[in-house]
Amino acid sequence: MKSPFFSLIGIILLTSLLACSKPATITFYVEGACEACQEVIEQELEKMEGVVTAKWDYETSLVTLAFQTEKVSEDDIQAYIADKGFATQFYPPNETARKDLPACCQESISRKLKRQELEIPHH
Repeated sequence: MKSPFFSLIGIILLTSLLACSKPATITFYVEGACEACQEVIEQELEKMEGVVTAKWDYETSLVTLAFQTEKVSEDDIQAYIADKGFATQFYPPNETARKDLPACCQESISRKLKRQELEIPHH
């Protein structure tokens, strides 16, 4: 017969291992136009429970973040930032929230697409 003490120790060890699990890392598109967007995107994502770090890249419009999968999913994260006014690859922006963003962050065509249009050679 197992001792309740050893069962309790096993439960504590398992809980500790799960709590210390390594965060998952994901990268996805978040529309933005400037450094102000970068600041808002990163700050908003890092407020979200389960998100450990967030870094949005101005050149690619990609955010890379580490998060705890037992607390939040990638879908939840994309829905959350879209609710803050930024389009993602799967969610349109919340237009009401978008109106509260700095003017440059309200642009509906991404900077990356504009730059690509400028780089197309004219014959």
